[in-house]
Amino acid sequence: MDKVEKWKRLDELALHDEIYMAHKKRYDEFAVKFGRFVQWCPPKVRNFLNGYADSGRLMMQRMSGIALENMEFKGE
Repeated sequence: MDKVEKWKRLDELALHDEIYMAHKKRYDEFAVKFGRFVQWCPPKVRNFLNGYADSGRLMMQRMSGIALENMEFKGE
């Protein structure tokens, strides 16, 4: 199974995980509020907040990618 297939499999598993979906729902609600707040902020603050949020997201995305490169799913 290549990395793209593993990403698809992980996404599928997450969509059926109650805890993940609870976090996703809360994240989606805050994302709208965060977006509105950031647009209200002065550009220097906006860039800082977006940089912080994007760095965390990219870091966790990379961590997931590393895990997928080095793991096998049950039953494989």
